[in-house]
Amino acid sequence: MKFEETIQQAFDYYPSLFQKRQQVLDQLFCVIGNGYDWQDGELVLDINCLEEDKRIPYWKPILDKNGKAIQRKKDPYEDLNKLKEELYGKKHLKPHWYPIYKNYSYICNYPKNIKPDWLAGIVETKKLLRKNKISVPRNG
Repeated sequence: MKFEETIQQAFDYYPSLFQKRQQVLDQLFCVIGNGYDWQDGELVLDINCLEEDKRIPYWKPILDKNGKAIQRKKDPYEDLNKLKEELYGKKHLKPHWYPIYKNYSYICNYPKNIKPDWLAGIVETKKLLRKNKISVPRNG
């Protein structure tokens, strides 16, 4: 599956987890044990764990000038997020980065036959990490 299709799939299937592009990039490339694995140069999720009726396609993403999905237009869990904010404070709702582990995080461990769109996703993620003053180890 193409990289941008995977981003859109995360928005469609898991709107409570992913409202911003950075959250999906973090899940794909930083989080270890994320349910994805490299196959033929692409990160692939076991499709058997997805149910078609859980997809919510009418919640369209906000696109950047290049047509990349960067954020959801509508947060269907606004009330839940308000409750979380009351319980845990605003810091809990802000996107954060999972710690990078050189030997395990996909941002450091990708195959030599990685597809160009997936490599561009890693480059995008590294730029965002550096912008947030997070060091990224070299590819293992």
